[in-house]
Amino acid sequence: MCYHVAMLLMASLFQITPCMVQTTKSDGNPYRASGWLGVITAGKLWTDFRDVDENEQSTVAERSNALILEIAKKLNIDTRGGFKPAQTKPAPPKPAKSKPSPAPAPILSVIFDVEAGAEYEIVKRDGPAHGQYLTSSSDKRNNGSYWVHTQPCNITDEGQRWQILNTNVGGKMGFKIKALCGENKGRMLVAHSNTRSNGDCRVLVHNTPHRETDETWLIKGSEQGGYAIVKSQDRHAGKTLIADVGRNDQTKWVDVSENSGAEAIWDIRIAGVFTPIEQAFPNITKSPDGELTVRPKGRPEAYGVINDHHSGSPHTGWVKFPDDRKYKLYYYPEDAAIHWDAPKGETKNIWQGKHTKAQRLIDPNITAWYKISKVGGSADGHVLTSTSEKRNGGSYWVHNQPDNPQDEGQLWKIFKCFVKEKPSYKIMVVGGENKGRMLVAHSNTRSNGDCRVLVHNTPHRETDETWLIQDAEMGGVSGFVIIKSQDRHEGKSLVARVERGGDDIWVDVTEDRDAEMIWNITPIPIVEIDEAFPHITKTPEGELTVTLSGRPEAYGMMTNEEDQYPQTGWVKFPDDRKYKFWYYPEEPAIYWDKPRGQTANIWKGERG
Repeated sequence: MCYHVAMLLMASLFQITPCMVQTTKSDGNPYRASGWLGVITAGKLWTDFRDVDENEQSTVAERSNALILEIAKKLNIDTRGGFKPAQTKPAPPKPAKSKPSPAPAPILSVIFDVEAGAEYEIVKRDGPAHGQYLTSSSDKRNNGSYWVHTQPCNITDEGQRWQILNTNVGGKMGFKIKALCGENKGRMLVAHSNTRSNGDCRVLVHNTPHRETDETWLIKGSEQGGYAIVKSQDRHAGKTLIADVGRNDQTKWVDVSENSGAEAIWDIRIAGVFTPIEQAFPNITKSPDGELTVRPKGRPEAYGVINDHHSGSPHTGWVKFPDDRKYKLYYYPEDAAIHWDAPKGETKNIWQGKHTKAQRLIDPNITAWYKISKVGGSADGHVLTSTSEKRNGGSYWVHNQPDNPQDEGQLWKIFKCFVKEKPSYKIMVVGGENKGRMLVAHSNTRSNGDCRVLVHNTPHRETDETWLIQDAEMGGVSGFVIIKSQDRHEGKSLVARVERGGDDIWVDVTEDRDAEMIWNITPIPIVEIDEAFPHITKTPEGELTVTLSGRPEAYGMMTNEEDQYPQTGWVKFPDDRKYKFWYYPEEPAIYWDKPRGQTANIWKGERG
């Protein structure tokens, strides 16, 4: 049968039955297709397939190709390169449906929220000074001002504590940043008037009241998390606080710069506050097992899990948002901030919560001394002491014993610090033969998983010296738990339950959650010598004047270092002789000629 190409197409589209076409019209003239039919048939009436066996497919293909070429020729289509499938352009992809983010995009106009009365630490987040603390304990510029710099966390430096105050100067809102402790206590952060060749200017702390507009700053939230600290008025207005010029091998000078590309982000933390996630965010609830429920405004409830049963930072976990996807979370309790999908510094997707004063842990006064005593168990009421057996040249064991006011090893200093960006405490011996050594856990573990505790020379392996001190209650008994916070024995708690002999108990760390692990941490009031004895005056340099009724004035000198214990010195009495003395500020008492326990010549002071 002869099938016309056009008829085949139409048959497929419209179910038209193909038929043969006659070669002449009814008037006897030759038939030739015209119009649209003439175009698609190339003027041919038919292609004859009648003499082709249905199995000779090659012949069918040849005649079909010849027909197609004839049609292409009539349509002026170039077929020299052969026939190729039509190249249709792919449809443009549909725009991706935007997914709701678990965090609103941070913007620089978010202003810092001051907590009245809080003590802050200002820590560099990025750049060459990453992780270093802003301190006012720096080089003197003149009698009214000192330079500032950044340094690695120094647990004994009072200059690392700052107060941030809301202010309104000339009708413009802003902040003042005041040194809270140390030799520059009360001085305000300002930018120096002189500008260097690159436009930057060094920063200092200055007596106040000063030129008030020099003391004003803005503190703005950053897309990277943290804050930019910007001069807000008059000289250097708009320049941002940075720290990238070396002061020495370990510290950096602090400047203000108009270089928008400078690394200028700081973390501003309330000292001694670590807030649980469910208290930092009112829209998050947490079960005792760490299961999270998140209730974002205008979105369905989300569910997840967090692991906060350890003392390190960050706490990690995940949250699945039904209208979005599953996100990893990194929660930093010291910042009250969730960083989504990546740790701090690697994501801009951040939720910033708020600290609660109720969650302030022990916030040690770095000039105070403490006694650490056991609550409950066989060591109830016993006091932690470093006066114990020697382990080796650099370390001594510690134990618990009945309170002994004469034992200098019972006095401890507690420092808050960040080690590897994790909040921790260090616990240091104040006096006695182990003065200055740090509390650590021994590397060896016994068969029950416990490990003995000792005091060791410092600097040691720094993560061995780190502890977390948390408010706790067990069996109706309240106090503190003291937990190893990093590396070896991380998560084990301080206990005292193995007899040493007599009334003494060894001190260990254990992962036994049923153990008696509550301690009292009691500050010991420290009384300065001129407060304990009204008839003694002392200059800042440690020079003493002793005024006794009916006797001539006596003069002397004493050590003027806070870490010196006991404080020592001498006094020369014109009507007698020169005496050495040992002053114990916790009693308070002066022991003349020999240390405590070796002399009966003692002056007892007053606590005021």
